Order: sequence, then C-alpha cells, then structure tokens
Amino acid sequence: MKKFFLIFLIILPSFLYSQEYKLLKDYNFYYQGEIKLQIHGINILWYDFASEKWHDTSNLYTKFSYKVNENGFVEVFCNENKFFLLEHEITYVDSSRNGMPVLDKSQLLAIKSSGNFSEKINGKVVDYNAENLRTAVIWGGREDPFWYYEWNEPFVTKRGNSGIGEYIDLSFVNPQKSISILGGFVRTTRQDLFRKNNRLKKVLIKDLDSDYSAIMNFEDVAMFQGIAFEKYLKNIRIEILEVFKGTQYDDTCISGIMISNFYPLKE
Repeated sequence: MKKFFLIFLIILPSFLYSQEYKLLKDYNFYYQGEIKLQIHGINILWYDFASEKWHDTSNLYTKFSYKVNENGFVEVFCNENKFFLLEHEITYVDSSRNGMPVLDKSQLLAIKSSGNFSEKINGKVVDYNAENLRTAVIWGGREDPFWYYEWNEPFVTKRGNSGIGEYIDLSFVNPQKSISILGGFVRTTRQDLFRKNNRLKKVLIKDLDSDYSAIMNFEDVAMFQGIAFEKYLKNIRIEILEVFKGTQYDDTCISGIMISNFYPLKE
C-alpha cells in the first residue's frame, strides 16, 4: 500500500497572508482525500461531486492556519491535521517507488547539465545528475494531477563554486510558456537537508533559439516556484546566478521541474 502525505492547495485568507512569503497568496484550492475544498476570504466551500455544486462549510473547518517551519517547509494546519504545501497542483508526496514520470521521453527530448556531483554511499555510487529530474514529478490522475516523488535523488551541482555559473539545458517535445522549479534538497522525511544544502536564489533562463531571457528569483522555502515566459520556448538553459548558502554543504540542489504544456501548439 502506498504511503503518502496529503498536500494542501489553497488561497490563504487575508488575515493569514504573510508579506514575507508572497507566493502563498496564489493557492486556489486543495484536496483532502476525495474531499475538494476552496477558500474564499474567510469562507470555506465544499464541492459536491454528485450535484457539481459548492456548499459553505466554514463551520466545519474552524482551526485554519499556516507557518514556515525551521527547515523552510510550509506547514498548513486545518482542524487537527497538519499538511505540507509544495505546489498548487501537487496533491500528494509519494513515498513509494512506482508511478509514471511526467518528465520522461514523451515530454522531454533531452536534459543535460554543465556537471554534477557524485558520491559513494555504502559502497554504491550515487550520481546526482540532471537526468534525475525526469522522474521527480509523477502524473497522478484527474482528481490528483501531480505527485512529487520524494525518494527521487535531486540534481546536485559539481563541487568547488557553490553552483554559481552551473546550468541545466532542457529540450521540450512541446514548447512551454512557463515552468516551475523546486530548488533545494526537498524530502519531507528529511527536512533538515533543505537548509543544510545550498538552495536557488536567482537563476537566468535563456532561450537557446533566440536572444530572449528571463530572471527568476526564489523565496527561501521548500516549494515549487514558477516563472512565466513572454513566448513559448522549446530549448532553454537554466543558469544559476545566486544561491542561499547551506549550513553544512556547499552543494546546490534542484529537486524537481514541472512543465505545463503537454500538447502541440495549435496553428
């Protein structure tokens, strides 16, 4: 039987909104198993799949708050339950070892980096290369579209320069107008690894087919963070410009990349 943590996807009421973590305001809804809830100001609505209508159930969910814990993970509290918030489309953290990856060859033509870190653990070589990002996000289904596969090893830059100037090249099957990146070593069962390693602070995204580029700034939280492009891009380079320094290691990690467009563009 699969083990998983449920992940909330929410819009936070204005009195809970923190200016320090601006990205938290963008969450629109969340799932709790088969229950679909939506936050509108201080009202909490429940979706009845049978009637396809929303019902106000604010009186059932009276204890609602969130905080960013000491490890940089966003913890959401609803009634007596605690959940982790990773991204507005990810509804489960998958701790099993199966599933269909999203970033496989059907959606990603190629992925490569300027170099990566490898180490030997218990006599086995662990290679933290860019190919690891192919299987970081798993397609779930209609109700739970994306799962984050947290046992997937991250991409880790080669040692010696804190990751500054290192890059990942991505070639997509279908052009993309946005991507989301999970910077840092993110594992809910080992949250300390996020702060111990370097995390992304600023990256330059270059279109390898034109002179278009964009800057993406990250908040120092263990969440997928997105950037929209001004046009559709098929071949991009993600170059690390700045990092948040780790408390123990000088390796910069990326744990996942999400793409949004799975279909050819219409003429």
